[in-house]
Amino acid sequence: KIVVNYLRGMKKITNKTSLIRNVTIYCNERKKIKKKEVSQSKNLDTKKTKTKKPRESWLEFRKRQARMSKKKPTHKKDERELFLAAHEREAKKKGKIANAWIAKSTLGFKGKDIKVSTNPRTLLEFIDSFSGAWVIQKYVENPMLVNGRKFDIRTWHLVTAYSEEPKLKVYSYEEGVLRVSSKKYVNSNFEDDYVHITNNAVQQSHPDYGKNELDNLLDFNDFDAILKKNLPSFRDAGGQKVEKLVERHIWPTINGIVLETLRSIQDFLLPQPCPGFHLLGYDFVVMADGRITLLEVNLAPGTSETLVNKMVEDIIELCIDTQFPVKSPKKNPLVNTDGKNGCNLSVPDLTGKNRRRKSLSALPKRRVEGKRRRRKSLSALPRARRKAAATAKRKRQISPTNKFFYIGTVSQR
Repeated sequence: KIVVNYLRGMKKITNKTSLIRNVTIYCNERKKIKKKEVSQSKNLDTKKTKTKKPRESWLEFRKRQARMSKKKPTHKKDERELFLAAHEREAKKKGKIANAWIAKSTLGFKGKDIKVSTNPRTLLEFIDSFSGAWVIQKYVENPMLVNGRKFDIRTWHLVTAYSEEPKLKVYSYEEGVLRVSSKKYVNSNFEDDYVHITNNAVQQSHPDYGKNELDNLLDFNDFDAILKKNLPSFRDAGGQKVEKLVERHIWPTINGIVLETLRSIQDFLLPQPCPGFHLLGYDFVVMADGRITLLEVNLAPGTSETLVNKMVEDIIELCIDTQFPVKSPKKNPLVNTDGKNGCNLSVPDLTGKNRRRKSLSALPKRRVEGKRRRRKSLSALPRARRKAAATAKRKRQISPTNKFFYIGTVSQR
C-alpha cells in the first residue's frame, strides 16, 4: 500500500491566476444553477428518474483531460484593459481615501515580486519588466489593525483522499497565527513593504522585527482580545451579538471559504490515482468591519517553530497511522507477568489438568454453537460490517489531543 503527501490538481488553486479563474467560473456556475432551480421549481416531474453517473477511472480521466487541452486556445488572455476600466470605476466612488491596487507574480513566494501603487501605469510597467503571468487585485485599504499595525491570518488545512468512494475529507488545524507588520499602518506611502506586506520573509529584515511579538506572530488566543477591542458590538446575520468571535465568526467563515475553493476544482482533484494527503496554507485579511477576504493559497506552507512539531505528529497520526495500523504483538506462553516482579519465566502446564479452557465435547450444545460462531474469521462477516469494523478501529487510533478537526467533504460531481 502506498500513501503520498501530495494530491494531484492542487495547483489549480495555489497558482494565483488559476485560483481567480476557477473560483470565478465556479461562482458563475452556482448563480446559473440557482436561477435554473428557481425557474424550474414550478415544473417538477416526479416520474423522471436520474441515472447515476458511472465512476470514472484514472485512465479515462487522463484521456478526457488530454482532449480538453487540445481544444484550448494557444494565445493567453491579457486583461489589462479590464484592469484600467476597473481602476477608473473605483476612482469615481466616493469615500475612497486612496485607490491602491496590488500586483503579484504567480511565480513569487515569500513576499517577492509584489508591488502596491495607486498609479495603474506604474503597476503595468512593473509587470512588463518581468516574465510570466501576473495578478492585479484591489488593495484592502481598511484592514483591522493590532496596535496600529497591519496583520494577516495564516491557517493550515489538511486534505485526505483515502476512501474508495470519489471524495476528499478536509480538516482544519485549530491553531492559526496572525502575521503582524513591523511599522505602523498608513494608507499612503505604498512603496514601504514593512508597512503593507506582512510576510515574515519581508519583515525579518526590519530592525524592529520581533520587538513587539516573538517573530511578529500572535496566536488565536490573542486574536479574541483583538476582535473584542475592534468589534465591541459585532452582530451576526440574525442581529444577535456574538461573544466568542474566533469560534463563532472567524472559523466558520474560514472553513466555508476553504471548502468552496476546493469544490471549485473538484473536477481536477477527483479521482486521485492513489491514496494521499496534502497540507495547504490559506492566507486571509480581516477588514475593519470584521469581513474576511482570501488572499492566496499556498501549496507548501511554512509554519512557526512553536507549532511545527505538534502539527507533524498530528498529521502522521491522522494520515499514516490510520492507514498502517500496528498489530498487537502475540503473547509468549513462556512469559508470565504477575504485576509485581516484572516478567518471570515459567514452565507451561503440559498435562492439561490446570487449563481453564475446556474441550468443546465437555460443554453443553448451546455453548458449543456460540463458541463456533465466535471463532469465525472476519472474512466471513458481510462486507458492510467488515468496513464498519475497520473504520471504527482506525478512529480509535486518533487521540483526543489531535488538533486537526473535520470540516467537510469534497465529492465528485
